[in-house]
Amino acid sequence: MNRRSFIIRLALPVSMLSSMALFLSGCGGSKKDVSEKKSQISSDCEDLSGLSESERMARDSFGYEAQAALPERSCMHCKLFIPAGKTSPCAGCLLFKGPVKPEGSCIQFAPKDA
Repeated sequence: MNRRSFIIRLALPVSMLSSMALFLSGCGGSKKDVSEKKSQISSDCEDLSGLSESERMARDSFGYEAQAALPERSCMHCKLFIPAGKTSPCAGCLLFKGPVKPEGSCIQFAPKDA
């Protein structure tokens, strides 16, 4: 087993659990206006306050940046990228916790299979 396979196999369950927690935390409550809800999601997807210091350090160790220097090496073109969807309003990554922008990048870029 190589390092990449190990990281992916380790990160997938952690990522799934955190996505599930985000999904469940959004259940219930009052109904909001669609535009208000979108602005709330946008601000939530930039909020790192829920991360521990070690989780922030792990994120930093991968050199994550919100804007890729090379658009072809952005997160949305990486196979480790988890797009926002039904289970989470924010995009994520299999390598570290916290929100990820599709136009972001890190040093572990792995191109999607063609």
